[in-house]
Formats: sequence, C-alpha cells, structure tokens
Amino acid sequence: MTPARVAVVGTGWRAGFVLDILLALPGRFEVAGVVARSASSGRPFERRATVFVGLESLLSAQRPDFVVLAVAPELAREPLLFLRDAGVPVLLETPPAAALDELLSLHRELGTGAFVQVAEQYHLQPQIAAALAVADSGRLGRVDEARVSLNHGCHAMSVMRRGLGLGFEGGVVTATTYSTSIIAGPGRGGAPTAEQRLGAVTTLAHLDFDGRHGFYDWSHQQNRSWIREPRLLLRGDRGEISGGMVRHLEEFDAPAEEAFRRVEAGQGTNLEGKYLRGIRLGGEWAYRNAFAPARLLDDEIAVASCLGGMARYARTGEEFYSLAEASQDQYLALCIGEAARSGAPVRFDKQSWVG
Repeated sequence: MTPARVAVVGTGWRAGFVLDILLALPGRFEVAGVVARSASSGRPFERRATVFVGLESLLSAQRPDFVVLAVAPELAREPLLFLRDAGVPVLLETPPAAALDELLSLHRELGTGAFVQVAEQYHLQPQIAAALAVADSGRLGRVDEARVSLNHGCHAMSVMRRGLGLGFEGGVVTATTYSTSIIAGPGRGGAPTAEQRLGAVTTLAHLDFDGRHGFYDWSHQQNRSWIREPRLLLRGDRGEISGGMVRHLEEFDAPAEEAFRRVEAGQGTNLEGKYLRGIRLGGEWAYRNAFAPARLLDDEIAVASCLGGMARYARTGEEFYSLAEASQDQYLALCIGEAARSGAPVRFDKQSWVG
C-alpha cells in the first residue's frame, strides 16, 4: 500500500513526538511537511522535514492525505475550519476543547462536512489494549466495574468507557480531592537531576452509568512517576483483570488464572532487533504489534495506531475515534472536575454530538 502523506501542524513537543513516529515508519507514512507559525518557530524541525509557514503555504505546495493538528485546544479552531473548507482530513489533538460550551460550539461550527478524528492513544497502548480486548471477548462476562488510574481526565475516560463497553450513556458522578506530597519523577525532558518534593492533588471519582460503575483515581504528579504504578481493574460477573492477571471461570466450578506476558525481540541471544512482538495470554495473542519491527516505545506504538487509523479513515471513512467520542470523554472529565469542586453529585446526560 502507498504510504500515507501526512503533514504536522505545530512546533511544540507533541508535534515533534508525532514527527519522530512518522519518520520511524517510512513504509507506512511519508512526511509532507511541518507547518509553523513563523520561520523561527519552525527552524528546529528543518533537519527532519520541509517547514511551511502557514497552512496556505503547505496546501499550495502539497496535498497531504491528512493533517495532524498538534496545537493547544485554544489555537485549534481557526486551522480546523480552514482545513475543513479545504477538504483535508484532520487528526486533532486531545482534548478537542477545554469546556462544554466550547465542545458544543465546535460541533456546531464544523457541521457534517468535516473529516475529523481525534488522536486519543491511551486505550491503544499495548498493555491496555490487551486488557480491553480480553474484556471485550466475553471472558469476564458482563463487565460492570472499571477502576482506572492510568492518566488524567479524558484519557482515563476513554479507557473506562471501553472497559465497561459504554457509548454515550448518561449517569451521575461524585468526586473528592485531597493533597499529599511526592518526590518528583521524570518528565518530558528526561530523568530528574535533583530531589524535589512536590505537592500532589489526588482526585477520586465514582461514575454511576445506571448500574455500571467507573472509578477514577488520579494524582497530578502520577504521570511517568517511578513510584506510582499505573493501575487498571476490569471486573465482570465471570472474572476480572487486575495487576497483569486474568482470573475467570471456565465453568461455574472451574476457575482459571493466567498472566499477560510481553513478547519482545532483542533479548538474550536474539538479534532480530529491539521491538515488541505483542502480548500473550496463555496460548493466545491478546495483542499483536502491527508496527513491528520498528523500534518504538509503547506510547509511540499507540500514537502510531492513531496515525494508522487516520490513514484508513482518510481512505475509507471508517472511524476509529471520532470527535463525538473525544467530546464525550472530555465531557465526563469536566463533570468529574465540577463534582470535585462543588462536593455535590453532578448529572451527565446525552449531548448534541450524539446525533
């Protein structure tokens, strides 16, 4: 298949992260260019891609199959509408907007003529994707409980909804916060260079989707921490996934217990390369890495899955994470924030993006 031609709009950390993944997969993607707001902001990207100042400059020289809009939500509206009018499919960063009224306004302005998907990758990370695939297989029975402590806000909601098998259902959320402290871990720039004690506000929330229950547990300093383990528990009437283990009933009186096992090349005397093959559960693949043998981190594999899904969407119209889904996950995250601030239950209902 011909590689998808992709342009990246933005010159921040996220734009560079996406660009590196595109360049690591030359058989799948071809970089059409990077769009900067100015020549100076685009200069750090010149060694890796052609830099265009402004979308007009890009589209006068190139016709990408899709554009990755890697800018902050408050800067996304104008280029998004420009690309809609130009008929160019857009992979939009998360979250798509910062408040409910902005989400609703965005849907009204875009209308039905926009070709937009959203780059939410957390449910596509290999370990999480493996757990969600097992839950979706029916092995756990009906999943009525998901406890998510993986990432903040809309990212956690994308995993929670999929773990529970939910769409756009309404419900009620209650939430609380408390403060502790933690020694800082690595950030986007790498490992810490000195010990630093930081304040950490933890949010705990319970989302009741009419009898199906989601529990959200997140501390502001948890992401990338060396001493805070990401946690996902999915619990059904026939089994559960927790701590890398699947415990379930093969029959009502025949319990089984299996562990997820990562299968990686490049270990011991294996000289095939350094990459993830996939994740096994017993004698089956729970997850296969579609981008092997590229040497990618788990989060890079997940973002590559977004890019691959977007390439397919641009060709066929098959959605993989729509603006409506992204809006729903951001809406739930906003409701958690409101419930935590007010100390009172908050009702969430179907919004206009459901259709």
